[in-house]
Amino acid sequence: MYPSDKFPTPPLSVIEEFLATHAYAKILAASRTQSPQATIIPYTIQGSLSVPNDAVVEVHLVDGDPTLQALNNNAAATVLVDQLLSFIPHAVFDPTDGNRAMILFRAVLLHGRAEISDRTDDITDGLERLIQRLEPDSPFDPVTVERYGTRVTRLRHVRIRVEGIEAKWKLAQDQPANVRQDIIAFLDARDLPLDRETRAILLEYWSRLGLDR
Repeated sequence: MYPSDKFPTPPLSVIEEFLATHAYAKILAASRTQSPQATIIPYTIQGSLSVPNDAVVEVHLVDGDPTLQALNNNAAATVLVDQLLSFIPHAVFDPTDGNRAMILFRAVLLHGRAEISDRTDDITDGLERLIQRLEPDSPFDPVTVERYGTRVTRLRHVRIRVEGIEAKWKLAQDQPANVRQDIIAFLDARDLPLDRETRAILLEYWSRLGLDR
């Protein structure tokens, strides 16, 4: 991820809040002999990012998934959790300067090494944690091979212990107050569902940084 002084890494507490509210991650891997691979998958994360080598990302990949094969050949793994927000057209700021368009996003890269298990207990215990994360208020039958069959036996349990963190919140925090006001005015006028979500995220983060509108 390209580093920029304009968009410094958010505090770990902000990153952890973000990860807690996003269910899906992209698992990125590259073997030494094949092209890079990626899988979009629900995940859990255990431990704390603020404690070195404490946080662990946990996913389940289907046997035969090219990303799983890449991890078997090269354990280095990256977990990308990102959120693309509203695109702001250049005309909001200048009618002819096409370079003024703005893409807003939040993104986290977690780097580590994958540990892959085909043990039934690891797979079923991990799946129960995943279901509880995704559906905390919904009852479900215990995850067993007898109950869920090949939906369990085809999976492999993957743990990625977090060894490095990169994060960028590109939320126009580098812009002067009048430009931020123009962005909010544009979002209010267009008023798409994503615009409403973007607006709330921008205002909350600007407030956290002590920026007024």
